[in-house]
Amino acid sequence: MSGKYGDIKDDFLEEALRIEEAGAENGIPLRIIGCLAFRIQCPDYVDLHKEMGREVTDIDYISYYKHQRDAIELFREELGYKWVSAGFARATTLRDLFIDQERKRKVDVFYDHLDFCHKIDFKDDDRLSVDKPTIPLAELFLEKTQIVQINAKDLKDLIVLFLAHDVSEDFDDSMVNGKLIAERLSGDWGFYYTVTQNIKKFK
Repeated sequence: MSGKYGDIKDDFLEEALRIEEAGAENGIPLRIIGCLAFRIQCPDYVDLHKEMGREVTDIDYISYYKHQRDAIELFREELGYKWVSAGFARATTLRDLFIDQERKRKVDVFYDHLDFCHKIDFKDDDRLSVDKPTIPLAELFLEKTQIVQINAKDLKDLIVLFLAHDVSEDFDDSMVNGKLIAERLSGDWGFYYTVTQNIKKFK
């Protein structure tokens, strides 16, 4: 289905950027998370990422809940996606699911925070304004290291992140913002424990 912003792209990255740009034109911050975000932020290591067997299987974003209604309309009316109405479990996680019916491909949009095992908040400090088209590097790190049962694909994402970027000792978002990470973890022992245990798995 073709909408205002053209046809849905076969290539995951091209499609992710098409959606992000459409969101920006409509005042909706749609920041890419997950595997594609690491490839965007680590362009010199995309080949390594692929050689390690890291596959892209879907497209994920985070936005602000105040834009939810506009985001749903954009995906349905302009981008060519089917919106899957939320059941109770998904509604309580502030998440919308959209389907590209031709390619059987799904797009998830989370709102305000990521909360898989520990909560990463974006709303309070307007962290979605810091970088584009992805979330900031610090949150990319936290997105993966918050996972209690971290798996191989998450570690592969972290490997390319640290090959491509240094960690800053202050609030510098041009690198992995070490000060912000330390501040976030200092107030949550459980989150700190999970992150430090996952870091040990690099050894």
